[in-house]
Amino acid sequence: MKYLVIPFAMLAAGSAFANQTVSKSVDVFANIPTAEFYVEQDGTWMTQPQELVYNAVTGALRPFDGQRMVARSTAGAIQARLDSAPIMTSGSDSIGLTVSVNNVTLSTVNAEILSEDDAKNRTFMPFKIEAVAAGTNGYAAGNYQGTVNMTFETPVPTVGP
Repeated sequence: MKYLVIPFAMLAAGSAFANQTVSKSVDVFANIPTAEFYVEQDGTWMTQPQELVYNAVTGALRPFDGQRMVARSTAGAIQARLDSAPIMTSGSDSIGLTVSVNNVTLSTVNAEILSEDDAKNRTFMPFKIEAVAAGTNGYAAGNYQGTVNMTFETPVPTVGP
């Protein structure tokens, strides 16, 4: 019986002297588009929240612009649409947004943002989000947030006989 107690006591004592540990994890991902069709942001701006800065003097929100998207399609023109009406909300208050890609204002209906000829080569397109102008009483105070969801499409490539 003595022999069984000693190894168990050593095991228990060994765990009492273990180093403290902290585990961490990092999520990683990659999105590698096909060479035939892609629409991506130029840089990393789309992965970060973007502020429409309020100007207390004018009562306006500064648009988010100066960024670009890059696109290419070997199958034809590229169309884009909003998945839902673009708004920012704070409680029950909301501010409408206008979204444009390549100087084309998007709605929930497809619109051509890049012609077939222009889409054949990698093309950089300006991107802009701006708030709809405030009414006569200005914007209601609040902390507004929203998400703009867009869909980009090109024709399905035809396969030869």
